[in-house]
Amino acid sequence: MKILLLSAYHAQSHARWCRGLVNSTNHVDWTVLTLPGRRFSWRYPGNAYSWFMTQRDVLQQHYDLVVCTSMVNIAVLRGLFPNLAHTRCVVYCHENQFAYPLQHEIVQRDWLYFAIQNLYTVLAGDVILFNSEYNKTTLLEGIRKLLKKMPDFAPRSCIPEVEAKSQVLPVPIEEEFFQPRTHSIDRDWIHLVWNHRWEYDKGPDILLHTLRSLVRQGTQFKLSLVGQQFSRSPDSFATIQSEFNDHLLHFGFVESKSKYQQILKEADCILSTAKHDFQGLAMMDAIGLGCTPLAPNRLAYPEYIPTEYLYSVSDSEEIEGQTLARKIQGLKDTPKPWNPVNISSHTASALWPKYHKVLNIGIHTDT
Repeated sequence: MKILLLSAYHAQSHARWCRGLVNSTNHVDWTVLTLPGRRFSWRYPGNAYSWFMTQRDVLQQHYDLVVCTSMVNIAVLRGLFPNLAHTRCVVYCHENQFAYPLQHEIVQRDWLYFAIQNLYTVLAGDVILFNSEYNKTTLLEGIRKLLKKMPDFAPRSCIPEVEAKSQVLPVPIEEEFFQPRTHSIDRDWIHLVWNHRWEYDKGPDILLHTLRSLVRQGTQFKLSLVGQQFSRSPDSFATIQSEFNDHLLHFGFVESKSKYQQILKEADCILSTAKHDFQGLAMMDAIGLGCTPLAPNRLAYPEYIPTEYLYSVSDSEEIEGQTLARKIQGLKDTPKPWNPVNISSHTASALWPKYHKVLNIGIHTDT
């Protein structure tokens, strides 16, 4: 079986998903094309052109199936390559442009273009997979709102069509991220870990307010602040390093997977302050290794984190930070069982066979 796998914005989570999918199969001849996960404003609209000019021979070949991420401009590619237009196509949505919080420099016109391209992608795919129900729901609602804004010639009958070919299949978590705990919570100095991308949509200002509130209320804590970094990061991270240096056990991206896993195994509590998370792989990695999660009651988190481990959200970042700080103190004061959140349904062994069924491909015996 020949499968073409396209990943137009090959960021960490996208690469992880692609690698896992390829490694989970046998009797499959994979052709994988990727583009770097950077310069989103150009990569998202320009990926079809980039591949058309550099991979024309590859894209003109015969394939039994096309699998692509939603960042791929598959509608354009299917128009440029008639062979792909007649090949079954499965689109995987790691995110959608309708629910992504906009930075102030992204003007409405730019967002409109991204949103319409997102619409074309799900219309062009034969099967649409989402990593969470939240992702699926917000995309369908976003399409509905977009079409209402269009002045004319915008029938909304496409929404049931997209919904009918959609289903939820989360990104699987490797078995190595599921290990038993060997120690109890440190009730004196609770070890917190924040392991998300160092970008504005992950709520670093909320984290800063949380840490300041912890100090004011007298909570003793240690912090491992890890996660993917970029050439430009929000100022909050430098402020945290300056103000809370005595609390920091780790600060910065951890290259070694084994060291990263060790940090998660040693931590007591995994925090999220995200304003944008369509699944939460970083949270799931830590939960699988026994961390107790505390996450905002929004996004995809309520789908797998019990209510008692969710904190109330607010329009005020300072208030939200104070709420999280109180939740941390409560966790510290009240004995909790280890591994309180069961996400075994998200393991690779549980999920990859479901992918194979959708894609009609063989299962690797070692998975």
